[in-house]
Amino acid sequence: MIDSIELLNCRKLDCYPKTVFEKKIPYWKQSRKEQLEAKRFFYSNINSWIINTDEIMRESRYFLASVGFQTSICPTVTPCLGAFVEWWKYRQQYSWTVDGLPIWAIGGNPMTGSSGCSSVDINGKAQRAILQARLIDVVKSFNRIAKRYIEAQKECEAYPLDYVLTRLPIKI
Repeated sequence: MIDSIELLNCRKLDCYPKTVFEKKIPYWKQSRKEQLEAKRFFYSNINSWIINTDEIMRESRYFLASVGFQTSICPTVTPCLGAFVEWWKYRQQYSWTVDGLPIWAIGGNPMTGSSGCSSVDINGKAQRAILQARLIDVVKSFNRIAKRYIEAQKECEAYPLDYVLTRLPIKI
């Protein structure tokens, strides 16, 4: 049973176990419309997620909130908000574009190196990302972080992403 998670900064967050009825793997089949809505909600609020990094990294139920869509190459689960927050904070050479915009979707062909990644501008508008590093390095850096929290996502409580947004002190 997981009772805490250790973040990249070595801070430990207490976790709250799900009830037996709540336990489910954090991936599911969604309609295309549901996927698009989840993506739009996530990237249009990226600036709020980034500004509230410290708050998100203090509460496991915020940290483990599912973003609601798969975002990387070969993922097995939908990542949690905390994986993105840590990636943006601690792996900037991979998580930010050459223009200084945060990357929110990772895609492309690692064999050829062609990128299909997306970033978002200050106004919350999605655009094609121009990477600072090779695509394969971007993929590896994100997946290493996201995989750290898979078991906790399965076993521990997490708030819905829209609820997390309403609870953050700074909203954009």
